[in-house]
Amino acid sequence: MTSYNQNNQFALKYATTKSRKMLCKKYCKHLSKGLSKESFVDCSYKTIETYMIKYPNDFPADEIDKAERRGRLIWEEMGLSGTKGELKNFNTRCWTFNMKNRYGWKDKNETESNDDIAYPCRFENEKDIIFFNPKTGAQVVIPQINHEGVPIVYSDSFNTPISQKD
Repeated sequence: MTSYNQNNQFALKYATTKSRKMLCKKYCKHLSKGLSKESFVDCSYKTIETYMIKYPNDFPADEIDKAERRGRLIWEEMGLSGTKGELKNFNTRCWTFNMKNRYGWKDKNETESNDDIAYPCRFENEKDIIFFNPKTGAQVVIPQINHEGVPIVYSDSFNTPISQKD
């Protein structure tokens, strides 16, 4: 078993400044096309990251960021053109799925409401439903009701209903 020496410069595939700058240029061109960092074939992204740390002058972070933004712009412009009907056979679902995976897009969950309706938000001790009105902020506890319309009262220990006798 051989030990890895981090100071060993002989193992570097791109040992010269010129070769590293050329690699960075190719990498930025790759990203600018809208391709992922993982699909760069000249070397792995881990190698690029290592070179960015070891040789920041050969791998300027602002140039790489700019290339990533250009690549994202290609995808966003594609989506814009597709939703306008300018791209024949554009698949909105496929494009959206791609953007979610590629850029971490998520569906928004609407929480603001202008109506006066109370919505169930949680159960209290798995027995009673607590409703929350987003407009007024009021909470209303609504107990579970049996088939006869009588609220069900539970014992403290086994979640078994207590018989109600009038």
